[in-house]
Amino acid sequence: GFAFVMVGLTAAFWGMDIFMNANTGYISAGIIEMSRRSVLWHYVKTWFLLDLAVVLLDMFILEGSNSSLSSARAIRALRLARAAKISRLNQAIQDVCASFGIRWLI
Repeated sequence: GFAFVMVGLTAAFWGMDIFMNANTGYISAGIIEMSRRSVLWHYVKTWFLLDLAVVLLDMFILEGSNSSLSSARAIRALRLARAAKISRLNQAIQDVCASFGIRWLI
């Protein structure tokens, strides 16, 4: 039903997020780093495991294997981690907006 479709959509979103993060530069010491190797290594050291866990969690839910209590706890913990990532993304957007003097988006 609806929940199954939503879990599928979130799995697709976070799967694309992994691809995007693996191909997005980052700022290091005030310089934008775009070297593919450096970008991948930075992503692996920072958010990759959390992103992978979120995608695997959604796949696990899609398979219908989340019947045990320990699975339910793991699901809650990973959903909380996902919320933390979204919060971090929101802060990054606010920082970029502030750097351009755009305050109405904050």
